[in-house]
This record gives sequence, structure tokens and C-alpha cells, in this order.
Amino acid sequence: MSFSGSYLPTDVDFLLEINDFQEISILEKERLIQTGEKHYSEVLTEEMDFPDAYLDLFNKSLSSNMDTVSSDVYSLSKYIASVHKPVLISLARAGTPYGVLIKRTLHNCFHIDASHYSISIIRDKGIDYNAINHILSIHGADATFLFIDGWTGKGAIADQLHKSMSNLSQKLNYKFIVLSDIAGVADVAARREDYIIPSCLLNSTISGLISRTLINDNPTSFHRAKFYFQYQDKDLSLQYVDKVEQYIVNHELTFGNPEVHHFNQAAKDLYVQFVESMLGQYKISNS
Repeated sequence: MSFSGSYLPTDVDFLLEINDFQEISILEKERLIQTGEKHYSEVLTEEMDFPDAYLDLFNKSLSSNMDTVSSDVYSLSKYIASVHKPVLISLARAGTPYGVLIKRTLHNCFHIDASHYSISIIRDKGIDYNAINHILSIHGADATFLFIDGWTGKGAIADQLHKSMSNLSQKLNYKFIVLSDIAGVADVAARREDYIIPSCLLNSTISGLISRTLINDNPTSFHRAKFYFQYQDKDLSLQYVDKVEQYIVNHELTFGNPEVHHFNQAAKDLYVQFVESMLGQYKISNS
């Protein structure tokens, strides 16, 4: 049975095992992780209830960056429209809003109805292979698996994705796609410049009321997550994608013929040089 969180059933299918976890304090989480008793993917802390001032910041960033976010979603959708048998796979949860928006834009602007799944990938643990196999059983090995995230930071998720996919016995055609790729590690990106992507300011209330994903002790089940029923009155997930979708529909003709950025080693090298210079400037030994 499909699960779409607080999104519409047509927007996304979360391939996650939904559980009601016992949350712990941030201090206890840090103690467990620092002592090696737990991996961060085994513990969950309570989500922050944002004050009005924080929500004002989100609304201001949405207003000031609406055109940029919308243009980026449109350019990625235009690229995906040319791909053979595209299957959208957003990385829960930061990538989920953009998987939803790309799915809607493909339908509205390019008359393509693509399937969209949101699955878990965990640093140091890997991607959810049960979810991958589930998608593979439906769409076949000749589909193009498009892993969608909002942005890159240090490139850790990109590295984990490539490592996980290389361990598959069956080699699949896939690409890692983001809006903003400051690390220079994405296969396809709308831009390499950094900017405030509004959804990065919030948590479950912008991502379908889904928690950070957790590893599952059951090797035959999907990775786990919690659905935050208690935040339904504060949820902005649908409101956010509805606003961006409407902006794209109203301004499609103004986006012109945008070009996406493909992976370029020089861009990645430039980012590495920048990070190394910052490490040296601030005398940081452990990157």
C-alpha cells in the first residue's frame, strides 16, 4: 500500500516503513554517537517547533528566491523530459519536495507522467536496496533512475550514492540530480551557485511530515521513518509545492531555454581548493 505522507497520493510514494519511535534529547543522542554506542541512523530526536520569527525567515526566502527555485525546477524538468524512461527517486527527505515539483512540472509543461518514489539513503550505511529492488521490479533495468536532492554540501551523499550503486549486482543507468551543486559532484544540476533554497530552513513540516530516515534491523524491510501526525496544523509541505508549481505554470514562457550543468571535474576541484583554503585559514585539521 502506497504512502504519500502529507502530500497528495499522486505526488509521491514513500518507500519507507513508518514506525512510532521513542525520541531522545539532542544531548543523549550526541552522547550515544560520540561513545560509539549508536550510529546516528539508529536514534531520533524530537523535531523543533519553529517560532514565528523563523517562519518569517522562511517566507522571506521563498519570496526572494521564488523565481530562482522555480527556474531551477523547470530546467531540471526540461532535461528529464529528454531522458529515456525516467523514474524519479527523491532522497528522503530534503529531496522529496523537489521530486514532487519535478513530477508536477513534467506533467504540466511537458505532458509526461513520471513515477515518483522517495527513498532513504544513509551516510556510512548506504541506500535502501529493498526500495531500489522494488522500483526495479516495476520499471525494469532499462529505465533511467534519477536520484533527486535539493543541494550538495560536502558531497557525502553523492559519494554514498555512487558507492551504493556500484555494489549492485545489476548495473543500472542512473544520475544524481540537484538544484544547487556547490560541491561540483552532481551528475546534473540546475546551477553551481549557492543560494537559500527555502525548504532547507525547515524540517518535516516542509517534507511531507516525514522524519529523518533510520536504518532497519529487518534486512527485508524498507528503511524506517516516523510520520509526525502532531504537526499537521503546522505543515507547509503542500502549500510550498503548490506555490512553486503555480509560479512555474504562470512563468513558464519567461524561463526561456535553460541549460543544466553536467558533472565537470574542474568544478569539483575548485570546490576542494576552496574547502582546503578555509581549513588552512581557520586552522582546522579534521575536514
